[in-house]
Amino acid sequence: MVTLWLFGSISQNLITSAHSPQAIARKVWINIHSLFYENKEAAAMQLESEIINISMGDLSVHAYCEKVKKIVDLLQGLGEPLKERNIILHALNGLTNKYDSVASIIRFTKPFPSFSEM
Repeated sequence: MVTLWLFGSISQNLITSAHSPQAIARKVWINIHSLFYENKEAAAMQLESEIINISMGDLSVHAYCEKVKKIVDLLQGLGEPLKERNIILHALNGLTNKYDSVASIIRFTKPFPSFSEM
């Protein structure tokens, strides 16, 4: 029953990777855990690169902030949280020129706002 629940909770690609001939629940869980744990460092590096190079492009402000938040949440889930001021600075740096004046005001605001306050 637990094995079926695990397989029902993950994507088809992960099922293929996690399945083994002795597919007892513990073995499946260990396989799934190792897939994520062994890639933790590479995933964190990839996400840090994404947040450093993030760009608003054609996104709305709301969609852009959601994109930033998603990356920040993923990093936190990997045990690699970013400092609040770094989140804001990366987000401000990725804004289009249209928002330069607002970004300048936020950069020099004392005390520095949190991402949720922006």
